[in-house]
Amino acid sequence: MTVRFPKIFLLFPLALFGFLVIAASPAYAEFVLWGTTNANSSGAIQTVPKGHALTAIGYGSDDHKCILRIKTAPVNADGSVDFANQDASFQNSVCPEGVPGSDQKIVGSEKYFNPTDGYVVTGWNWGGDTGGGNGFVGGDDSYPPQECYYQEYMNLQTKQIFGWGSASDGTCFDRGYVDRSWLKNVIYAPQPYSVENDIRHIPVSPDGRPRVIIGIGFNTDQDVQLTSLSMTTGQALDGWISVDSGNP
Repeated sequence: MTVRFPKIFLLFPLALFGFLVIAASPAYAEFVLWGTTNANSSGAIQTVPKGHALTAIGYGSDDHKCILRIKTAPVNADGSVDFANQDASFQNSVCPEGVPGSDQKIVGSEKYFNPTDGYVVTGWNWGGDTGGGNGFVGGDDSYPPQECYYQEYMNLQTKQIFGWGSASDGTCFDRGYVDRSWLKNVIYAPQPYSVENDIRHIPVSPDGRPRVIIGIGFNTDQDVQLTSLSMTTGQALDGWISVDSGNP
């Protein structure tokens, strides 16, 4: 079940040449929820500031098998988002210990949100009847005691990315996870550069432009059984456009 709440637009029009213009800066727009059981067990959603969008999502728990999915779109030099060149399909990242099982109950627990044109993802979380645990592979399933979610995000104008230890980076840092290596999996939007190490795996953008997340998907194995997935989105307009003040 998906629960949608009314859109709340916080757009800041500027008078220019006798008509209104709106900057390519996301405004808090919409919250979506799929599944209410154990909702927010990983922590309340932290929506990133206006003018930012997510570039990575990840999680920590005592479940060692998962799949994370994202759809992305490139960001132009002026901070606008090129939705016309968004991913045609989800990019996937599987936990190092494998994908969730094929049992129908597990397969049926997968949840995802496809993109809505004009909107970027500005926050997310997940829920399940589970606990914490550290390490990509192996690790201690008893500590930290609580599950968590992680997110990185970009300033669309400056292209600066904010990650571990930043404000609005999710709940993992706050719940006692030491660094990204304590998480079970993280998936990153492609960027103009690549990073390949034991903790971060950032792929290279196919056209050299940074990319941000516009859709997400997630599933875990039986130890958790994903029961809830949520996200917030913000409106990012394609450049500077003139609009009717009554129809933002």
